[in-house]
Amino acid sequence: MKRQKQMKQDKVQDFEKKVQELEKDLKALAGTIDRVEDEKLVMQNQLKKALADYSNLERDIEKRVELRSLQTKISIARALLNSLDDINFALVNSEKLDLNDEAKKWIEGIKATLFDIEKAVAQFNITKMDVKKGDKYDSNMHEALATVPEGEAGMIYDIVQPGFVLGDIIVRPARVVISQPKNN
Repeated sequence: MKRQKQMKQDKVQDFEKKVQELEKDLKALAGTIDRVEDEKLVMQNQLKKALADYSNLERDIEKRVELRSLQTKISIARALLNSLDDINFALVNSEKLDLNDEAKKWIEGIKATLFDIEKAVAQFNITKMDVKKGDKYDSNMHEALATVPEGEAGMIYDIVQPGFVLGDIIVRPARVVISQPKNN
């Protein structure tokens, strides 16, 4: 009986040791689970941050592409506008010449070509500024090339070259002569 009692006690002690070991293992597993959960939260936050950064990068790239496209349009327009001005100047001055019929036909061909180039520029949404003689001079839209001592002060006396805009961006200001009467 004593022996049976001892055996039962030994079994109980073995069982208690196993329970203690299992509790110890459970605590270790709980700690591991906590660490894994913490790491999971950290990784989720890093993923959210990376996705937000990527989204911001996409928007930034989109803005840069838009800006570069706009800069390219303006650059092309400025190059074309100078050539258009030269052709227009030549055509205006050709009207003062005594040309034969063949030369007049050639001039008409140049006018048609000029019209096509102006249409191409318009396809970039580049439009001529609506500037007229007698308008008030605005240094944001006009470039004063000269002044004349007649007319109303601060008004546009003559337009030397038209100005052009792309939306609300000035591609080239209108080049004008302004009135600046002399004070008596």
